[in-house]
Amino acid sequence: MKRSLVFLAALAWGFPALAAGYAGINSAVPVANASTDSANAAVQTSIPAVPGYLNYVVFAQCRGTGATASSSIVGTVTGLLGGSIVLPVTVPIISGNLDWYATLSVPSGWPASAANTAVVIQVPAAGAGNLHAACSILGYRVPTPSP
Repeated sequence: MKRSLVFLAALAWGFPALAAGYAGINSAVPVANASTDSANAAVQTSIPAVPGYLNYVVFAQCRGTGATASSSIVGTVTGLLGGSIVLPVTVPIISGNLDWYATLSVPSGWPASAANTAVVIQVPAAGAGNLHAACSILGYRVPTPSP
């Protein structure tokens, strides 16, 4: 009975990781990864797939500097329940600062489409003259219930 009440409370208060199979909040494993800094190259990072665990993304971001010509690129977050998220970005003409970013922020976490599925954020190359681009992702994983 207590387990059912915790499950219902978790759903009502918006804690999907706790409600998803009720693995218990103490069994959540935090995950943080970052790509290397790249000049005019596609970049990506992920919460890797782990057998027996369901990944949740809380925050994902790619940032970079401008390029010699303004352009538009599309970042994506893949592996999510419900499908991919598209993050359109306008890359400005070079100014020397971190000029553009693509961000996904979900405070309670957005689940992967299934257990043992990676969640990946990526952006294509930003164009000639782009000196820096990098991605980072934060989240957690919880054990999936045994059958």
